[in-house]
Amino acid sequence: ILMIYFMAKIMCDVDDVLVHFVPVLNNWYNKEYRTSCTWEEYKSYVFSNVWKISKKEANNIVNRFIESRNFLELPIIKDSFECLSYLKDHHELEVVTSRTEDLKDVTTLLIKREFPLIFNEINFSKNYYINNNGKSKSEICKERGADFLIEDSKDYALQCADAGIKVLLLKRPWNNQCLHPLIIPCRSWKQVFTYFYLNEQREKQNF
Repeated sequence: ILMIYFMAKIMCDVDDVLVHFVPVLNNWYNKEYRTSCTWEEYKSYVFSNVWKISKKEANNIVNRFIESRNFLELPIIKDSFECLSYLKDHHELEVVTSRTEDLKDVTTLLIKREFPLIFNEINFSKNYYINNNGKSKSEICKERGADFLIEDSKDYALQCADAGIKVLLLKRPWNNQCLHPLIIPCRSWKQVFTYFYLNEQREKQNF
């Protein structure tokens, strides 16, 4: 009875939440274009702002990266699997990502390979940064009955928080000063785990 009582629907982003995207992209970019950008310079997820080039040029560079082997071997973020394995036993987990339709197969393979039996569903949303077709993350989260979203994007976090969804925002250079009553900043997956674990313990005491 307790497990049913405390079960929540938790949605989880992919890039820079489950796997390292920007650090791998940045290393590749520096090698390919002989630059020396650092992680801290990514104050925006609009890469043209970081690289000081046009949006078209930046999109072409990102597409080149996505076609490389580096993209297929993005490493898992520390403690994500362990935390999600625990949450899976207490809550219902789904993926929601703004990766584009052409990356659907590779993304599905990634999730099944690195996070087997963790997620019940993989949802693909509209990408805020390229304005493609589809439902927004907040729309999908509401339709799926989400209680929480684990995210790294300031824009998606604010949209979902405005829709009444609590967001655990993993701290990244591009999401500083993201203030909202429903946004909980987390420096690591260990803090994500602690948030849910402590909430469960408090609710059990009050039950």
